[in-house]
Amino acid sequence: MNRIWIYQADRNLTNEEVTEIDPLLGQFTRSWQAHGHPLKASFEILHNRFIIIKVDNEIYAASGCSIDKSVHLIQELGRKLDINFFNREQITFLTEEGVQHSTLSELENDVIAGKISHDSLVFNNTFEFEEQIRDSWPAPLQNTPFSRFIKPS
Repeated sequence: MNRIWIYQADRNLTNEEVTEIDPLLGQFTRSWQAHGHPLKASFEILHNRFIIIKVDNEIYAASGCSIDKSVHLIQELGRKLDINFFNREQITFLTEEGVQHSTLSELENDVIAGKISHDSLVFNNTFEFEEQIRDSWPAPLQNTPFSRFIKPS
């Protein structure tokens, strides 16, 4: 079972930025260790917005210190590219125009204005296992924890 960490950029990554960070993430996941044990790790960059780091827990699980190393890498990438990967106030959703975002404090007004609906596909980045995101990422707003920030229609 793959443990995952989803990091959401506060803006879309450019294709040049993806090309720049791809080898850095590849090098990190190939050399990542926990307590001296190599981790079977990989990553994906999806929608030019999300970095997903994966570890096969059945081989060897990431530990606190090894997880900290991955967080430090993402923080460093953020500083280098002037991107915030840790803004938990921002939510991202799909529209016909592509990936859009809002903030939790603006969500109800965005629903009222029609920018997003209860059926809009929203990315819930709190999942911990790859199996969880296969069927539920993205999911309709009404089926996510974010629905508590809006009044029922």
